[in-house]
Amino acid sequence: MLTIRKAQMESLKEAQLDAARRQLIDVLRRDYADDVAPLSEDERRRLVEVALAAALRWHLDDELSRERLLGHFVRQGESFGTDSETTWAGDVLADRALTATERMNEIDRLWLGRSATGR
Repeated sequence: MLTIRKAQMESLKEAQLDAARRQLIDVLRRDYADDVAPLSEDERRRLVEVALAAALRWHLDDELSRERLLGHFVRQGESFGTDSETTWAGDVLADRALTATERMNEIDRLWLGRSATGR
């Protein structure tokens, strides 16, 4: 019988988080190079850490949803979903009745609507 010890599970979890961090750093470089050009490497890593922590808090478990959330953090700031201007997004992100993809689709839909009306 295979037994996985707690330490092994922690190591696996940390390896998965490291992979997610590297993937999001790559997304910053690939998709948001102009937006993050003024940031130092430490500031970019911090942005990724904040976005990844938010993705985990809101149970965005797939790569694409995490990438999409990172994009909102790049464009709207690190408090996206929690500040007074974007609490509506936090409400959507917290809705576990929807899949991660559905939540991100709804945020994009609402964001486009708000942008079109100037709100």
